[in-house]
Parts: sequence; C-alpha cells; structure tokens
Amino acid sequence: MIRIQFSDGRRQFRSREQVSGIVEWDGGRPPERIKVRLVWLTEGVATPELEVVDECEVNVLGVWGRAEFSFLLPETPYSFSGKLVRLIWAVEAFAGEGADFVREEILVSPTGREIRLFPESSVRGDRDDREPL
Repeated sequence: MIRIQFSDGRRQFRSREQVSGIVEWDGGRPPERIKVRLVWLTEGVATPELEVVDECEVNVLGVWGRAEFSFLLPETPYSFSGKLVRLIWAVEAFAGEGADFVREEILVSPTGREIRLFPESSVRGDRDDREPL
C-alpha cells in the first residue's frame, strides 16, 4: 500500500509555493521504485486533460519505508470549480502499471482558496443579480 502525507497536513497552497511531504509504502512484495508526480487535471463535461508538471522517483529499499518529496508550484493554472468543469491539482504516487496508485488532491490559487466561477446561489439554481466572477 502507498500513502501520501503532506508537510503540516496542508492541502491549500498559493502559486509558487513549495508542496512537500512524504510517500510511504508497506506490505506485500516491494516495487523497485515509486514515482511521485505533481499534476493538474480537469473533470466535467469537457474532454478530460491531465498534465504532469513535475515528478521524482523514489528507490524502494525494503518491504516498508518512506521518502520525502518536494515540488515547486508554478504560477498557473489555478484550481477552480465551474458549472461544467473543474481544474484539480494533485500529488500522485504509483509503483508501475497495474500496481498501487494513490492521488491526493490539493488546492492552488493566488489566495490559497478555491476559485468558484459562479456565486454559490447560482450553483444551487437560485438566481440573483450578481454576475459570475
């Protein structure tokens, strides 16, 4: 099993901040290496996209262990949620084709908060005089 833990438990970041933590593995037959990736991806009605922004490989030296990772976030794109699509940042770890895989989502924006493209009330279907952000 593979797990990802972020330093200080953080999951909200500003652009150009460092995302760091540890990847842990235990049990079963150990893989030779684990790949850790910083990615962004889209979900929704649009064609899904996945972009690998950075990655590192961890050599596995036993049945269980842990290793540190650290990635510098770029300026953009920002995490956002809209009515039809959302952009998600994540750190992924996997041990090869068909092997253990884990994805932990993070949030990236200039403020460290999620960007919503429409006011909360219009997402629920309530109409008011506010324009989309």
